[in-house]
Formats: sequence, C-alpha cells, structure tokens
Amino acid sequence: MKIKLNNAEIETADECNLQSVLDASGYLDGNFAVALNKNFIPKANYRNISIYAGDEIIIIQPMQGG
Repeated sequence: MKIKLNNAEIETADECNLQSVLDASGYLDGNFAVALNKNFIPKANYRNISIYAGDEIIIIQPMQGG
C-alpha cells in the first residue's frame, strides 16, 4: 500500500504498524518525534498503531541552535 513518509510517497506491506514502517525506513533508534496524520504518537505506542493506505507520517528530529 502507499503512504507518505516525510512528504515522500513510499510503498509498505498491506498490514503493518508504525514501528515496522520506522524500522524499514532506517529510524531504528534515536531522538525523534512522530506525527501520524498530524497527531503526535508517543514512542510507547508505535507497535500498537496500525498503518493504512493514504496515512501520512512525519518524523521530526531535534536541531541544535537557537
């Protein structure tokens, strides 16, 4: 199925969760926040959130500076 990850369309398995999409996209560890369809998702819930065709995932990484 097709979803958007950081505004780029990607292909995923038909049945997957947020954690599997992040893992497959190289976001295995680190400091980042995730929004799914414009809603913040706590890291503890990544495995419990199912992903559906057309979903939009945005990954926000902290930046240094001010």
